[in-house]
Amino acid sequence: MTSTSAGYRWNLLLLLASAQAIAYIDRVNFAVVAPQLISDYGYTPTQVGVLLSIFNWAFMLSLLAA
Repeated sequence: MTSTSAGYRWNLLLLLASAQAIAYIDRVNFAVVAPQLISDYGYTPTQVGVLLSIFNWAFMLSLLAA
């Protein structure tokens, strides 16, 4: 393995790890923001639950594609 290909692999690993960390933060963030959505936009808890479900299903499908 040359040093160029090793550097490329480390950069790719860093990029993928960063993307996974951002996705995790986004997922956790929705649970924190849910009460604010209810009070600011007048959503019902059911509507917020549907939004969270849609996001989690889309997130799961994106993981299957990877």
